[in-house]
Amino acid sequence: MAPNAATADAPASGTTTPDAVAADALVPSAATPDAVAPEAPATAAVAPTPGAATASTTAAGAATVLARVRRTIEEATSTAKAAFQREWAALESVRQRLGDWHTRLEGRTKAEASHAARVRSELKADLESYRANLRKVFDREFAVATREKAVALREEAIAKD
Repeated sequence: MAPNAATADAPASGTTTPDAVAADALVPSAATPDAVAPEAPATAAVAPTPGAATASTTAAGAATVLARVRRTIEEATSTAKAAFQREWAALESVRQRLGDWHTRLEGRTKAEASHAARVRSELKADLESYRANLRKVFDREFAVATREKAVALREEAIAKD
């Protein structure tokens, strides 16, 4: 930056800006904001600067927070996974019971259908037998009635003679 540009950006005399106050606080022996702070000795370069310590602390804090968030996510995931597995096992158990129930119901339905078919065929056979016996009884009764009528007609014929 050119020297003229620095003076153009400087505040009017008698006014202070937050930057100027901060610059004064950092360098107490400086009378003007344009004054340069003395150089630090070479041994001071080995000691960490406050900004670097804050950055490393912030990075360490962020790493700790990220690790904590990761553990929380892993715990939530494992909890959700365990809950899902329990629910899946319960559903699988229900599915198995329903499958067993379906198989038993199917077997029972087939047995009942077979029994109903057998009873129906027995009833049909009984009905045919009943009709055959009824026909025989009807034929006998008809034959008896015919003979009785014939006998009655002969008796009348004999009675007239």
